[in-house]
Amino acid sequence: MAKSECTGTSQWWKNVDFLSHKRNRAHIILDNEFKENLNDYFGELCWGRDYEQPTLMEIDSITIKAPQLSITQVKNALLKIRKTSTGPDEIPFWVWKENADVFAPVMTKIWNESLFTSTWPTSWKIAHIDPLSKVENPKEYCEFRGINVTPVTGRCFERTVYHYHSKRSFEAELSSSQFAYRIGGCSTDALIKLQYMYLKELEEPNCDAVRLIAMDFSKAFDNVKHAKLSEKLKSSSMNPYLVNWHLNFLKDRRQRIVFQGATCKWKDINKGVMQGTVTGPHFFNLFINDLEIKNCSNTPLVKFADDSSLLVPILKNTQDCSSKAIDEFKNWSESNSLPLNEGKCKKMIILKKGRSEDCVSPIYGFERHSSLEILGLTFEMTSRFEKCVKKKLVKANKCLFVIRKLRNEGYSQDELDLLFRSLVLSQLIPMAYQ
Repeated sequence: MAKSECTGTSQWWKNVDFLSHKRNRAHIILDNEFKENLNDYFGELCWGRDYEQPTLMEIDSITIKAPQLSITQVKNALLKIRKTSTGPDEIPFWVWKENADVFAPVMTKIWNESLFTSTWPTSWKIAHIDPLSKVENPKEYCEFRGINVTPVTGRCFERTVYHYHSKRSFEAELSSSQFAYRIGGCSTDALIKLQYMYLKELEEPNCDAVRLIAMDFSKAFDNVKHAKLSEKLKSSSMNPYLVNWHLNFLKDRRQRIVFQGATCKWKDINKGVMQGTVTGPHFFNLFINDLEIKNCSNTPLVKFADDSSLLVPILKNTQDCSSKAIDEFKNWSESNSLPLNEGKCKKMIILKKGRSEDCVSPIYGFERHSSLEILGLTFEMTSRFEKCVKKKLVKANKCLFVIRKLRNEGYSQDELDLLFRSLVLSQLIPMAYQ
């Protein structure tokens, strides 16, 4: 099978997956009853009986102008639409992309009217839910993650407004402890900071160990209350028209599962920020932006979206403030109605060489482990990464088996070299930095 025989890069990779027997979502078959129950489950997650209507900002239209978009900006946005899932309006991406010249003047008027009135078209606020499994063979409803698929033009509208008007305000508000959904941020940076901070602490003469605590929110994106989010939006530097426009985007939303030929009932939702939308992750970043550990000095917090990690140095002749830091984290969680999943919160001790665990007093509340996996990297109490390296080597070896099999299928040397760089080296190179 030569690459040139395929219709394109996408088809080539599909052939690789097929020949290597890679599992895909097609293996997950759900009966209609399970889909309806899963639809109810997602609906209940995003419905609050104690819903509080967010209050809008008052706008002085004389001194503050509504943000607007030009025809050129709208046309370019339509031309840049990539292949993507079709939303509830059933209008595919290529319709907008291939007819950008025709649609641009009309969409410019609609989009600008939406921005001026801070009102979203109702049909752009509904979403189909694509259930993605978190595990290989899901059995429980909680083992699925609901991804919102809104109309293509609605997502394009979100992305365009974010790029030209909202991005600067969202970025300006973020603290240095957040590494997700921001310019230049990535999980690698978060891991490097974690490793740097605990190694720096262990170099201090009076430091015996560092306590690493992995905090876990329960359904974080689905539990964001709109009234609390609105207060944080209103306290930002964002244009008031945009604040009210974003709040209207959250109002009167509906969703339903559409999967494997089944279409479930519509569910009203009044809670959460939607995964799969453009602004949903930025809403969440802003929501937890004020989550910091302030009452314990020298206790860094590293956040990657809803994954939060605490580092608490254990110093000689100094009271361990781990419990105090955890309590402060819990207090923020309670005051912001974002519950912790304490069963998944974990802790471990990273010891300085030559120190024993006797120098660390126990704290109660979270399960203690000899290693913790954070953002795909396994931290160990010995400050080594033996488990992580072994895991990567096993995975790389499996990839080599796949490459040998594809060689027998007639793949060229150039194709095999590409697969080696993509599948094997991608596993080995990160280990060089550990």
